[in-house]
Amino acid sequence: MLAMFWSTNKKITVLKAMQMSSDASSTTVHRRLKTLRLKGMLELQMDEDDNRVKYINSTQLSRDYLSQLGKSVLEAASTR
Repeated sequence: MLAMFWSTNKKITVLKAMQMSSDASSTTVHRRLKTLRLKGMLELQMDEDDNRVKYINSTQLSRDYLSQLGKSVLEAASTR
């Protein structure tokens, strides 16, 4: 879901990301975001006007991963 926002250059807040999934609790989503941040897959950017709001941004590592994933999907589809 984050990749959809990043691909359209839309900003997504941590709070919005926590509310997006009907399959996982907000606590679980927050824990996963923290894990992805620690692994270097995303970074948080504080809002200029409100320090309580944090935006989730991709990193070069996540962009490289998503690019490779897309190539793999296309390759798998072409072999069918």
